[in-house]
Amino acid sequence: MANTLSKERRGEVAEILIKQFLFDKGMNLRSEGAKRELGNLAKKTELSKEELVLFLRPIAEEALKKVFSV
Repeated sequence: MANTLSKERRGEVAEILIKQFLFDKGMNLRSEGAKRELGNLAKKTELSKEELVLFLRPIAEEALKKVFSV
């Protein structure tokens, strides 16, 4: 195994870790609370809210599918 990960693989690993963290800790689905959290996260990370939404939306959709799957 190589001593470093490619940038692409690091992104994949980061997404897996974020999903697991959110599934374990939960997500705030209340509109105002979620918007506030996104705003705070955007400030802390210097990412735009738009980028965060584009990144997190598919993760949240996947979580909802898991919750409501029969």
